[in-house]
Amino acid sequence: MIKKIVLIIIGAVIVIAGCAAAVILPEKLKKEQPQETETKTEAAVTQEKQEFEFNLTPDLAVSDMFAYSGKYVEDGSDEEVEGIAAVKIKNTGKTDYQYIEFTVATADGKYSFAASSVHAGTVTTVLDKSKTALGKSTKVIEGECALKGEYEKAPGGYEDKFAVFLSDGTLNIKNVSGKDLPGKITVYYKNADESGYFGGITYRATINGLGADEIQQRFSEHLGAVVNITYEE
Repeated sequence: MIKKIVLIIIGAVIVIAGCAAAVILPEKLKKEQPQETETKTEAAVTQEKQEFEFNLTPDLAVSDMFAYSGKYVEDGSDEEVEGIAAVKIKNTGKTDYQYIEFTVATADGKYSFAASSVHAGTVTTVLDKSKTALGKSTKVIEGECALKGEYEKAPGGYEDKFAVFLSDGTLNIKNVSGKDLPGKITVYYKNADESGYFGGITYRATINGLGADEIQQRFSEHLGAVVNITYEE
């Protein structure tokens, strides 16, 4: 039942990036941090980060609550915001989560967050869903993970079909399977910064088939790291 609920909810979080999209594929999603590109997320920390770790669940920990100023990526608007609450969520376990929702509370109030593609071993900076300004306190006194949804099919495992190369914000995706792949190829990707993924949002780009050894290109200002590739015959 939770997977059906997640599939409905995640539509609001994943933004379709159409033909103007780009991605980059780590060799193994579960073991490596996302590869960075030359496209950096422009942000300013208006309040000193408080280094701490608060366990929401045995495998999900929140850390580094801070006030964020810059582009608001969570709804795809890229609206400029100032001083809103942000945290880092770390997946310390072995399970890849397709979608999670969680709240944290300080002495000043409660903040709500949502993130997709929260894979094992990754760190993701997430911005408050309601763009709530961070109060003076950054000490988390309580937190709750309201929803954790797993994938129906584990992400990754498409290296035998596709090779992905990145250059100056442009994705080059090549069919290396040795045969035509006429079906729908969907590449899921996220923003990234020096600490890992940036933003709970996951974007996607669609390619309508690739011939054997064919290469296609896509571009996106949100280019950071590939989190999954799917292929439908």
